[in-house]
Amino acid sequence: MAEYNPGEDQDTIAELYRRIDLLREEITAMQAMGNVYTPRVNPTAYPTPVEGQHAIDPFDNIHMWYANGAWHKAGGIVYHIKVFSDIQTVASGDGKFIFEIPEDTNGKNLISIETYVTTVSSSGKPTVQIRNVTQTVDMLTTKCEIDANEKNSRDAATQPVIDLGNDDVAWGDHIAIDVDVAGTGAKGLGVILGFG
Repeated sequence: MAEYNPGEDQDTIAELYRRIDLLREEITAMQAMGNVYTPRVNPTAYPTPVEGQHAIDPFDNIHMWYANGAWHKAGGIVYHIKVFSDIQTVASGDGKFIFEIPEDTNGKNLISIETYVTTVSSSGKPTVQIRNVTQTVDMLTTKCEIDANEKNSRDAATQPVIDLGNDDVAWGDHIAIDVDVAGTGAKGLGVILGFG
């Protein structure tokens, strides 16, 4: 922050008030452009929010923004896990990658899963199951598949289904990525898990 050094002939108090007024004008302009967070204020308190306006929801401290005529909340927690490097051929087996749930994910639910490869499988569908090792349950009722000759699960003929009875995680839980089907020649398997 810059130091204030008044000149000998300047009135210190008057100069400070002038600077405060300038700062107020800048803040008002920035708020109108949506570039300022509104601290701990319920977004519904704004009768006419402006496009791009930001707020912090006071109930759960999650960042929100106003776009396309509606308030949107920031997503949950996303883990992007590279199970096999881009030069490694995907191999089947349980526990190909295991990680621990940290404190900030405690009490969250698995809400999304995507998988991808960097080299496609020429036949067979690389298939992944997510398993909570600590709770000894599979987290998907329908496993996540990548169709042959495709790079991701986004457009797979069979979409994954999360088991809503086993989607919760707790701090310290160990989560395993099990590769049930490797496919043929697939490389660079990655998994993207969303918790919210």
